[in-house]
Amino acid sequence: MPRPAAVRDATMRLAMSATLAHLLTVNGFFVALTGHARTTPGARLARWWNEARCRDACGKLVRPDGHGVWSDAGCAVPFWVEVDLGTEPLRRVAGKLGGYAALPPRRAYPVLFWLTSTTREANLHAHLSRDGVPDGLSVATAAADHATDAGGPAGAVWRLVGRPERVSLADLGAPVTDGGGPWDG
Repeated sequence: MPRPAAVRDATMRLAMSATLAHLLTVNGFFVALTGHARTTPGARLARWWNEARCRDACGKLVRPDGHGVWSDAGCAVPFWVEVDLGTEPLRRVAGKLGGYAALPPRRAYPVLFWLTSTTREANLHAHLSRDGVPDGLSVATAAADHATDAGGPAGAVWRLVGRPERVSLADLGAPVTDGGGPWDG
């Protein structure tokens, strides 16, 4: 058992961490999916990887905040998630996509940007429309302020870049492998 002073010190380091808000938002995203699955027959968060596990899977190409596989009504959608709290310039946020495009086909999942507000989301869409998205990459965005009243991250809150309508996470569709069939997660 750790000594009480060691537990207290570790707790204080976490509480004072500059990354605490980001960590809570990432975990909150996955907890919301898990909560939705508990009340929706046929829905399930089949995988939830944290940043460290993602780093192991991706090497130095990208540093996703998380990875999951969402299953609903028989459709499994693997995805990478990037949480944006509005602290970085949009060019830096969009610049992460080059690394995702370089991932091998078996890791070519949709990249989801979970943003704080619909204003930030609209600005990111404008930036991506102007600068483009790497070929073969599926990118969708959602804003936490909109998602609260629209079913959370599982709901019809996702906007694919270049499209105005919003779709649910399950409707983003599974990526297709080189062989032509959907990758099963």
